[in-house]
Amino acid sequence: MATAGQLNRELPHGGHGRARTASLGRFEPRAHPDVWAMLVVVAIVLIANLPYLAGLTDPNPLGPGTALSVDSVGLIRGANTLDPTDGYITQALGHQAAADVLNGRLPLWNPYEGVGMPLLGEGQSAALFPPTLLLAIANGQFWEDLLLELIAGLGCYLVLRRLECRRTTSVAGAAAFGVSGAFAWLATTAFNPIAFLPWAVLGLEQAHAASVDRRRGGWWLISVALALSLYAGFPESAYIDGLVVFAWFLWRCGCGDREQLLRLVRKAVAGAVAALLLAAPFLVTFAGALPHEYVGFHNGHASALVMPAFAFPQLLLPYVYGPVMAFSDASGTLTRIWGYAGGFVSIAAAFLAVLSLLASGRRGLKLILAVFVVLALSTVYGDPPLLRSVLPALPGGSSVAFYRYSFGAITFSLVVLAALAIDGLAAGEVRRRRATVATAAALAVVALLAYEAHKVVVGLDGGASHSRWAWAQIAWGAGVVLAIGACAVWRGRVARYGLALIVTLDASLMFAIHELSAPTAEHLYRQPIAYLQAHLGEQRFFTLGPLAPNYGGYWRLASLNDIDLPLPSSWTRYVSHRLDNYVNPVFFVGNDGGGRSLSAPTPTEELVRHLGSYEAAGVSYVLTPPGQRLPRARGALRLVRRTPLAWIYHLDSATPYFSAGSGCVLIPHGLQTVRSSCSHSARLVRLELFFPGWRAAVDGRCVPIHRVDDIFQSVTVPSGSHTVSFSYVPPDFDLSVLGLLLGAVWVVVGAIAPLPHRRLSAS
Repeated sequence: MATAGQLNRELPHGGHGRARTASLGRFEPRAHPDVWAMLVVVAIVLIANLPYLAGLTDPNPLGPGTALSVDSVGLIRGANTLDPTDGYITQALGHQAAADVLNGRLPLWNPYEGVGMPLLGEGQSAALFPPTLLLAIANGQFWEDLLLELIAGLGCYLVLRRLECRRTTSVAGAAAFGVSGAFAWLATTAFNPIAFLPWAVLGLEQAHAASVDRRRGGWWLISVALALSLYAGFPESAYIDGLVVFAWFLWRCGCGDREQLLRLVRKAVAGAVAALLLAAPFLVTFAGALPHEYVGFHNGHASALVMPAFAFPQLLLPYVYGPVMAFSDASGTLTRIWGYAGGFVSIAAAFLAVLSLLASGRRGLKLILAVFVVLALSTVYGDPPLLRSVLPALPGGSSVAFYRYSFGAITFSLVVLAALAIDGLAAGEVRRRRATVATAAALAVVALLAYEAHKVVVGLDGGASHSRWAWAQIAWGAGVVLAIGACAVWRGRVARYGLALIVTLDASLMFAIHELSAPTAEHLYRQPIAYLQAHLGEQRFFTLGPLAPNYGGYWRLASLNDIDLPLPSSWTRYVSHRLDNYVNPVFFVGNDGGGRSLSAPTPTEELVRHLGSYEAAGVSYVLTPPGQRLPRARGALRLVRRTPLAWIYHLDSATPYFSAGSGCVLIPHGLQTVRSSCSHSARLVRLELFFPGWRAAVDGRCVPIHRVDDIFQSVTVPSGSHTVSFSYVPPDFDLSVLGLLLGAVWVVVGAIAPLPHRRLSAS
């Protein structure tokens, strides 16, 4: 991010130019108090992750995600994440992409899921996102998450300091954002872009400062932050974060005269355009694949989903229904709550955000952030109906699942408002009577939330334990409100330190609880993996449970299963028509899930009924839970290996990955090259998805690829001995790399532009 010298030049420009801005002084690593304050932020984030760092629990999703480990309980009941895709999408695909990069290959194609599909263009793999490289190491996903939490916290600190918040206040706000509810509960790829939201805002602040001072440059950080948000792999989170950045930009547009406005607009546009150039390899690949892919409810209906009204108590009292997925009820109420949830917000930050509206100063910023929070929450919970239609009406907004991915942006907005409130309360900008009335109102809200939560809690199946969780959470929420109310009647340093401590404790404690639900230890049974590595070759396996979808790619084993979105449309049609008529192709997982009805045939029955199609797709092994016997359909299924967590069956008649009929001898060299020796011209069939971007060559000469059997590839090979090679490069990818290089040069020039310059340009 920003270098020490650049921060030294940029930090002192804090908008309204209060006298204390000068106290930021020189940003010298050895002496500047801001360095020590940022180290405190780092320490708080590390302490909040202590159950993982100390080894009390294990956050690695590898064992539970692969279904090749014996279930291990945590220190408390429940789960440590809302979404298991942190394992079989984020970890599995991210590990594969990291391995490709470290082996000198661009992570463009995934041959190990379904019958092959884009990897970079899939998005959620975050294939070119630099922190994804951490997934190449053991438990790398935790280290990536921790890194992003630190990046988020430090960026938030610098934003608050630019707003002239005190260091103590900035530390509290940074900690509250770095260990926020979105980071706690949703450690999937959706987690990634949130970390760069404050850095994009900081880039805007730098651009505004340069506009005020009539300096060139100042916009480079906008480009880097936005580009990283895009590479992070989850466009929905990046889109919602972008709304906050745009709202901030609108506020800054009103902070100066017309000349300053024009300069700021030029710089913001330069930053945005450079960001698009920097992210061109991902954007071009992702956008190029979309017309050929199935996106599910993201085709304009995602924003229609909302959290149920009875989930609202969980927004401010996150564990009022117990730890994540710890309890259930006969009506399925909690299942719906946990299935939709995407995080929570700190009750301390939320209450202080309300108090900030009672204090003077920065009313424009407060208003625009408050409006965003109200619109976002209305969209998440669907009420009031008039407001909930605003954000989805924006370009592309109808395809965004606000109900789940808004919590990072909401939390950042609340944290900024809370930090302004802390300094405002300490400075006496809020009358004691108003603070007292606000505290009473907040307590009434907590009581109302408790009443609404009680309606759900009475139906839970956890005996007395769920009531203890509910009452403990309600007591904590009420205590936080009372403590803030008590500090609000004080003035000066005591109030500031007290409020900062409350915000930090509330955020850190609520963050750490979910970590205690992670398994205390995991043992991965690798026998099925070792057997497939020794016998599978270029063929595929299909699982009815063990070695879950996408994890085949973790060990370079091709699995016909998938669980992903987006998916190639031709593949989803093939699944529905040829492999399993009752499954949702997005969840082609091989168990009784997949959106199938209770009256539908089981995946095992569909496998046996369509066994010929599985063989035609190159499936030579089937994995089942131990003890599950498969019928010897046409004598094709033979049990060849028993392991503690999986039985392995062999399909004798599986179609080879490369085939060319009689009169040809084929010698494969991996999945992309084959040596053919044919007595006559023949059609070579390759069991890989026919998709734009694939090229074929015979002895180095390009030949056309044809579609065969709906989704596979074929080329014509002449008689004699020849080497046939296949390669995948997304359309226009070469131009996107050129765009990346141009963007990088432009950003470097903008970053090193001379500071004093009377004639301003966007560059």
